[in-house]
Amino acid sequence: RSLLQAAPASPRKRSPSERLVSPTSATSNASDSQDTDAPSEASESPQGARLEIEVTKTAEHSKIGLDVGKDGGHSLRILSVHPGLVSDWNEKRAESEGKPRIEAGFRIIGVNGISRDPAKMMETFANSTTLKMILKPP
Repeated sequence: RSLLQAAPASPRKRSPSERLVSPTSATSNASDSQDTDAPSEASESPQGARLEIEVTKTAEHSKIGLDVGKDGGHSLRILSVHPGLVSDWNEKRAESEGKPRIEAGFRIIGVNGISRDPAKMMETFANSTTLKMILKPP
């Protein structure tokens, strides 16, 4: 089973906010004091419309833990979350009240500065050690 498995595209209307992904927001530098083995903190836009997270693969922990499908637009829809970096991030965030858990229905609208191209986002998941993701809740 691969790190990410794509499902067939399903037609849907794209929201205008998907087109507003800023490449610079996906490429901000992590703090030098951050523990690279641990899932990182997230930031949210003032409107709460986007969630930005960063996770880092290690030799011992390299599975992202997502099944995704093309949604017929410019993003990837999360179909399910399995044990891996994203579920670890969820567990860490569960301790902080009011922060959303990443789950089925979220859309990945950017990865490491790549947006509006699901195929390139999939390549980035496979080939990058650090993943800076921009997600949109359902």
